[in-house]
Amino acid sequence: MIVGIGVDAVSAETMQEKLSGPHGKDFLDQSFSPEELARACEAPHELSYLAAHYAAKQAVVKAIAPVLKATSFSLRLIEVKDKEGDSPVLRLSPQLRDMAHTAGVDRLHISITEELGLTICFVVAEGAGSQRSLS
Repeated sequence: MIVGIGVDAVSAETMQEKLSGPHGKDFLDQSFSPEELARACEAPHELSYLAAHYAAKQAVVKAIAPVLKATSFSLRLIEVKDKEGDSPVLRLSPQLRDMAHTAGVDRLHISITEELGLTICFVVAEGAGSQRSLS
């Protein structure tokens, strides 16, 4: 059963603006793990890579935040792992994974597309039952 859906879009231009601002380093440190930043440096298009991963994290937040008890959490608790020739994989920190599981989220599915510098990510949170009822 679907318990949450999230979508987000981030352009390479928007990412450049975030990084070139006065808090660009803070943004990177708060949004990405050291491993993600290292992989971004190796990517052919660093800004597009960061935009895709940031959009994915935001889509995850939108998919699971409504069912979580926590009002906020760090984006660093979400990591996007690239699998060559395969779909990307989302990895949640043990703490966030436990919170999501307790809230009824068993699996996350992600789709990422990029065209002309704009990345769109779609995340579906799946669980055994819904935390919300229709009224």
